[in-house]
Amino acid sequence: MGKLEGADAVRYLREHSDTILVVDSAPISRSNLRRNLEYYGFTVAEAADAAQALASFGDRKMRIGLVLLDVTTIGGEAKALVAQTLKADPSTRILLCTDKAPSAVRMTEQKSGIVGMLRKPVSTERLLRAVSKALGI
Repeated sequence: MGKLEGADAVRYLREHSDTILVVDSAPISRSNLRRNLEYYGFTVAEAADAAQALASFGDRKMRIGLVLLDVTTIGGEAKALVAQTLKADPSTRILLCTDKAPSAVRMTEQKSGIVGMLRKPVSTERLLRAVSKALGI
């Protein structure tokens, strides 16, 4: 399949994407990311911490294909969450999100499953571009 763009990409994503799990301890940030993604047709679940995120993998009603993980707000839980996420489902892709400089977030750079990093604040355009790339569209 060729590269999809614009409305064609959004239509494809609505029909073919798994759930995106947004993990961020800041309620406003989680809500903004969710609203932006849902507006463009994505199915989104939220988690405020690592325990909630891992519980989402036990929910058989949804398949999580992408985790949008704010590594700075959940602190030391992030590294363990990445490892446990990949253990639960090695095909899950993880997109890191942070308000720190990229050099400050080194803990997961070499892990498989990490598909990129977004720096906050995240514009809708950058968010959609990163998610589309992470999902291979």
